[in-house]
Amino acid sequence: MEQSSTSTPITIEDVRAAVEQLGGPNHTNAAKIREVLGRGSLATIQKHLQALRDAQSTPDLPEDQENAPPVPSDLTGAFQAVWTAAWTMAEQRHAAVLAKLLAENQTLATDLETARADLTAMLEQFERAEARAEMAEKSAAEAQAALEQERAAMAGERTALEQIMAQLRGMIPTMTS
Repeated sequence: MEQSSTSTPITIEDVRAAVEQLGGPNHTNAAKIREVLGRGSLATIQKHLQALRDAQSTPDLPEDQENAPPVPSDLTGAFQAVWTAAWTMAEQRHAAVLAKLLAENQTLATDLETARADLTAMLEQFERAEARAEMAEKSAAEAQAALEQERAAMAGERTALEQIMAQLRGMIPTMTS
């Protein structure tokens, strides 16, 4: 027996197709994607959505240059030492800025992981609450149907009792005569 589309796991391709319909990964959220797909765990959809966002935001880094470029040909002699010193200073400053940015990046990555973990936990709580709400709605509908059925049965019994009472009332005058 084939699985229906509502029971198959959500794939990143499913999420990518929905994201394209909704204008891109930074213009939507897991709940909207779930509406488009009509199925799926919000936690799984969020995981795929974040992967698409991460892939889109990864910058292309320039290749590293290990040595200073050659001194322009019209500058020679004593300028070689100045050129090398300037290049070395620029590399040191660049390395300091890069180290600072890498430390900030690590802090942000840690904060992001914490936020993702919190979001995943909240999504799981939401899904459990949503499932409980659906079960409560189903129970309420079943109780309502049972109540309506009981009311109909009681109305039938009342009608039957009223007929019996009418028959008994009809018998009372004949018994006293």
